[in-house]
Amino acid sequence: MKRGILVLLALVLAISAFAGGSQEKSTSKKPVKVIYCADTMSPAVENLFKRFTADTGYPVDMEVLPGGNDYNTLVPARFISSDVPDLCFFWGSQNEQSMLNPAENILDLTDWLAKNVKDKLIPESLLRAMAYAGRNYHLPVSGIVVRGFFYNKDVLQKAGVALPKSWDDFLKNVAPKIKAAGFTPVYGMGLDRWGMDFHMENYVADQFATTDIQDRLNKGQANLYDTQFLESLQMIKKLQDAGYFQDNVMTGTYDGAVAAISDGTTFMTGLSSPVGGRIPAAAQDKVSAFCLSKEGNRAYIALPQGMFVPKKAKNMDGARAYLDWFIKPENIAKYYGELKVSPPYQGVKVDMNLTSAGFKSFVDAEPAMDIRLKAFYGQAGNYAAQVLSGEKTPEEALAEMNATYIQNAKAQGLPVKEK
Repeated sequence: MKRGILVLLALVLAISAFAGGSQEKSTSKKPVKVIYCADTMSPAVENLFKRFTADTGYPVDMEVLPGGNDYNTLVPARFISSDVPDLCFFWGSQNEQSMLNPAENILDLTDWLAKNVKDKLIPESLLRAMAYAGRNYHLPVSGIVVRGFFYNKDVLQKAGVALPKSWDDFLKNVAPKIKAAGFTPVYGMGLDRWGMDFHMENYVADQFATTDIQDRLNKGQANLYDTQFLESLQMIKKLQDAGYFQDNVMTGTYDGAVAAISDGTTFMTGLSSPVGGRIPAAAQDKVSAFCLSKEGNRAYIALPQGMFVPKKAKNMDGARAYLDWFIKPENIAKYYGELKVSPPYQGVKVDMNLTSAGFKSFVDAEPAMDIRLKAFYGQAGNYAAQVLSGEKTPEEALAEMNATYIQNAKAQGLPVKEK
């Protein structure tokens, strides 16, 4: 209920702000309907759309939807309804893009990107990585996303420990001392769940970065039983059995994670670099970030989140106007200067927030990992939540995860290893 009220408040404030901004330039242009995620909505985003309205005369009708798994359900549903937005914020990885069925529902931006941004603003190599089935469907509007863990530096110091060098190091040497010092070692997002993705996907980072497992999965020569995902689920069970999560882990939320890491009741929680801008100003110097994989501290890089244009957009002129306006270098620089995360655009220099800066040394230390599976295995955090709730054992949760992966691979006509 509290989260719903906050989202509704954000929606009302956002609509009021954009309505007010539309008065800066007299216009009879139709409003551009935009869907955005509550988890990534920020003052920088609000200011971006205010400037768009002031510069182009297009009013903005902003709808902020609940984040987490709710967002991943609500947005695809819009594409089979009459309430289709003109612009839609969504995630950038190939398996996440598959939820939108891009070839059917999303405007193909490949030629537009090649003409307007390729090598001028975005390197061709990044555009290739962002593609889904060889085509580009979105314009990046987030930073280079590092998915890892935020931690409270005061807790680290008071517990007298160093940052863990592996999950085994955390379980054996770090978490016990943090708990003994009176702090919660890990805040788990059992309700919002998406933060639990990072426990699983960071765990397998070394395997995915240093072996051919991704190629074998995509070629149908392996399935999820050949990965370390089962070990990651077993690790989550070990954390729970040792009492290293907060007591109310199944009611843990994104807002709760940000609060717990900021007020110093918790040592660490799974979050991504864009969230750095949501840490309260009073806690900015107390919160930093690091990466934690099975064997070390390998970084997990996710492709930039983006703005998608539905094929059924009612205000296609307004949507295209936004794309053309956004890629002006001065608009990119202003936006990322406020967002304070590492931009995917060339020639843009910003002062990163402290959490994004905290990730930098881990990104620079060794080649990072990005999961580039063509078939979608569902949201990893869902399976973690099944284990945390006692609904399933790690082995049972992995069986469902693998079945989902196989089902989605077959639906896309991809080769798959069933046994």
